[in-house]
Amino acid sequence: METERYVLFSPVGMTDPISGNRDGSMLHIARKYKPEHVYLYLSHETAAFEEADGRYAGALALLADELGFHVEVTKFPRPDLVDVHLFDEFYDEFEGIIKRIKDENPEAVILLNVSSGTPAMKSALHTIAAMTDDAECIPVQVATPRKAHNERRESITEYELEIQWLCDKDNEKESFRDRCSCSKHYNLLLKIKKEIIRNHIDAYDYRAALALAKDCGRGVSERAKAYLRAACARVQLDEHGVDAQLALAGADGEMRTVFTPVDGAARSTAEYLLWLEMKLKRGEYCDFIRGISPVFLDLLEAATNRACGITIDDFCRTMADGRRIMSIDMMSRSVKGREVLDVLNDAFRAYDGYRNSDLSPAQIIPIIEAMSDSEELKKCTQELRGAEQNCRHMAAHEVVSVTPKWIEERCGLTPEGVLARLKKLAEHAGLKRSEINNGSYDKMNELIKESL
Repeated sequence: METERYVLFSPVGMTDPISGNRDGSMLHIARKYKPEHVYLYLSHETAAFEEADGRYAGALALLADELGFHVEVTKFPRPDLVDVHLFDEFYDEFEGIIKRIKDENPEAVILLNVSSGTPAMKSALHTIAAMTDDAECIPVQVATPRKAHNERRESITEYELEIQWLCDKDNEKESFRDRCSCSKHYNLLLKIKKEIIRNHIDAYDYRAALALAKDCGRGVSERAKAYLRAACARVQLDEHGVDAQLALAGADGEMRTVFTPVDGAARSTAEYLLWLEMKLKRGEYCDFIRGISPVFLDLLEAATNRACGITIDDFCRTMADGRRIMSIDMMSRSVKGREVLDVLNDAFRAYDGYRNSDLSPAQIIPIIEAMSDSEELKKCTQELRGAEQNCRHMAAHEVVSVTPKWIEERCGLTPEGVLARLKKLAEHAGLKRSEINNGSYDKMNELIKESL
């Protein structure tokens, strides 16, 4: 596993770099994280100290030599900075400096020392960290050795770094205690964005959730992003895309089953029914009602095979454009086919008998009516045919406002009732009830949210 890279931005305070025989905050953070680059912000007074004796960069050099790492130091001296209490001034300047640091260190985590400097400096850094939109800018607090206010040194002008270093008890492994902690309030914006992502997921809006997750950088795990891409592929009924993203996420076993509850030949049909259910939950009634026809025809074919022992495709010719024609010639070639043709001739007697036409429920439902023993199946297919004729065709070909009331008034079924009939037909077609009534999308949502 690749080691995390760190850089440190640190204002400098009066207890830096070493005070009371212990690390100051800047040096203590560097001791723990071993940053490859430290950016020092020096006000009027601390800039004068650094120019006089090089105490801050010098202490970092001693630490790097002691611990065996390389550190580069960049200084932002502000010798004219006297008004160290002005929050707005620091906020604007620090924001520009941190942007520069990000540009110079795109792969590194930026540590912000929020324990050194004036209260205005600390507040500005806390605010910037809270409002940043990724997890690559982390404020670090350092507790004082006494767990109380630092005592001011007797003299901060006469400073002998070598003696301070030799007396620094943090150099002793036995007495060293890690006093660093990441602020509990860092990345407020990231937390807000994650909550919005969760809301998008609960609303089944995976594209919006993924777009926001990408903006969060490393604040959202790569596994979560892969799961979101898999969810986007799922609502597009892209089975290969789902499988590819699950492989990237390393999902297997139960986790994979959440995204693909049905395997084999029935997967496409089951996923389509679950997709319709998701559309219903989103209140997209027009998409829902327009979407019933493809799965309705597939389920009718499968149910006819199971209930009547008839394979509809045996009596169809596939045209160059992909259309399937239920053919009189094909039906005339077998005993079973001629029985089917007799049923169709009777059903279409008002039109002087059956004529070759595109395969549709209009041909299959009469076969079920005549040859199935299941009254439940017959009732279910008739009700769905009514929904298709009275609602679906109008919604597909006219500009209409499709609401639950609109659907119920035209076919006598609520949208939920239509879905329930489709699922019942799916059971007659051979799908297990547990495969299409398992809350699959909601389980997927919970898994994605957990991975955030």
